[in-house]
Amino acid sequence: DTRGLDYHLSARRLDLAPAAMAAAPAASASLRERFTDLPEGVPLGVEQLANQITAGQPTRFQKATALQQWFRKGGGFRYDLKTRPGNGTDALVAFLDERVGYCEQFASAMAVMARIEDIPARVVVGFLRPDRIGPGTWEYSSHDLHAWVELYFPGSGWVLFAPTPASISGTAPPYTRVALPGTSGLPSVSGPTNLPSDELPDRGSSAPATSCWRSTARWCCCAGWRSWRPRPTP
Repeated sequence: DTRGLDYHLSARRLDLAPAAMAAAPAASASLRERFTDLPEGVPLGVEQLANQITAGQPTRFQKATALQQWFRKGGGFRYDLKTRPGNGTDALVAFLDERVGYCEQFASAMAVMARIEDIPARVVVGFLRPDRIGPGTWEYSSHDLHAWVELYFPGSGWVLFAPTPASISGTAPPYTRVALPGTSGLPSVSGPTNLPSDELPDRGSSAPATSCWRSTARWCCCAGWRSWRPRPTP
C-alpha cells in the first residue's frame, strides 16, 4: 500500500545535439555486447526490413531517426490495446505484419531493429503525462504508464526515442526532427576508439526539465521479446 507516501525527484533537460550524435563513434565493445544482443531466432525477414528502413542513412543516429519515423508514421501502424496475446519472435513478426499494437510492442520492435543496426538499445517503462491536481502538484496513475526506447550514443549517453504514434506519445523528441547538414565529414559506421571519454556524455549547461518524458522515474529492461510478455498499457 503506497497511499500517503511522498516522492521527490529532480531532473535536468539535456542539451542533446543531433550533429554530435550523428558524428559519434560506436559505443565500447562491452556496452555493445550487452545492448546489441538479439533474441534467439529473430527471422531473417526482420533483419531485412530493418536494413530496408535504414538504407541510405549514413550514421547510426540517422538510422535511429529513420526507424522512429517508420513506426510513428511511415510504416502505417495503428495504436490499439486490443491485440492478440503472445510473446517471443512470433509476436514480434505478427506485430510487424499486422501493424497494430500498443506502446510496449512499438518500443520492443524498434529496440530489436536498432540492435540489428548495431545501435545499443533498451526498452524503458515509466509514465507519460500527469494530471495537474493543484498548484505545483501533479498526479501520475496507472493510466499514464508508457514505454519507449533509449539508444546509446557516446558523448550523449542514453537518448530517448518515441516510436509510438503521435496520437499517444505526442510530438517526437525535437532532436529527432532536425534536418542534418551534409554528412561528408561525419563517420558513417565508425568503430569505437576505446577511449574512456567516448562513454561520458557532455551535459553542457542544462536547464531544469519540464517535459513529461524527462521528469518521470523510470526502470529499464533489456529489450527482447523472448524475455518478457508485454502488458496492455498505453
